[in-house]
Amino acid sequence: MLKATFHSVMKRIAIKKQWAASLNQPIAPRILKKKMEKRIEKARFWEASRAGGGYYSVTHGSNAFIVKLTKRSCSCKSWDLSGLPCSHAIDVMREERLNPMTFTHDCYSTEYLRITYSHTLKLINVEDTWEKGLGEVSNKSPCERTLKYKFNLNKIKTP
Repeated sequence: MLKATFHSVMKRIAIKKQWAASLNQPIAPRILKKKMEKRIEKARFWEASRAGGGYYSVTHGSNAFIVKLTKRSCSCKSWDLSGLPCSHAIDVMREERLNPMTFTHDCYSTEYLRITYSHTLKLINVEDTWEKGLGEVSNKSPCERTLKYKFNLNKIKTP
């Protein structure tokens, strides 16, 4: 079972590595489609106004948020927690004619995706070729080994 799991993980990493190498966009595609497109769509309902000192006030009806582009922060805390610009920040970026994709955290970049899948798993020889370690060696698997301490059910007191 361990061997089968190892091989399936090894194949998955190889496939993902090829896929990541073929990407030619700055942001990972799933983040781009699932998260950023939704936020960009929601941003059209907000209205941004410059407050000065790099601060912006973003309002819609009675709701208002404060965005600070230089700190990559919004008072809704969504941008701070996820690393992806929230819809309020995207509205400010639209007003300033800035690309929201340049304000995403580096962990969402395709470069980081390539780094994630750049490693390879070290191959494992069959168990017969393993070197014997120092001390006592058990040929039993952990499931076959007996417990050091056995519980005596007769000694357990019932309330």
